[in-house]
Amino acid sequence: MAAFTTSNTQAGSQQAISTTHKTQVNLTAATATLTSASLVAFDIAADSAPADNLLDWDVSRTTTTGTGSAATPSPTDSSRRAAGTVSTVNQTVEPSFGVSLWAMPLNQRASFRWVAVPGGEFIIPATNNAGVAIRAKNVAATYTGLATATAEFTE
Repeated sequence: MAAFTTSNTQAGSQQAISTTHKTQVNLTAATATLTSASLVAFDIAADSAPADNLLDWDVSRTTTTGTGSAATPSPTDSSRRAAGTVSTVNQTVEPSFGVSLWAMPLNQRASFRWVAVPGGEFIIPATNNAGVAIRAKNVAATYTGLATATAEFTE
């Protein structure tokens, strides 16, 4: 099993957080390879000047890729193959969403790391454009800074 990381700091321009969710990282099954993947961990944080604002974080299923910057997932073992999963970051047009898998409001001053318990990973099926997105929104409309998300997944 190969392991990879990807982040919205790898490509494109980070998008300002607003009162609607902004996708930071979207992982999808690629049309060419249709590889199943498992989201095993992620790190999230605000990365602008700290203040006491509330960011609403969410991990949801997606059925389209939307529009964003392509980020090449980095293998954690450089002797392994390239990822078959597509990483799109810093979305300018949001993908289509399905159910929410995880949600948590966090103070802007807090960073957070989620790690799946064995068997509790978020699975991306080998179905064209099926995926999961890590996204954030500002609850109070006072924060317009940036956010960072890093996803770790296996195939």
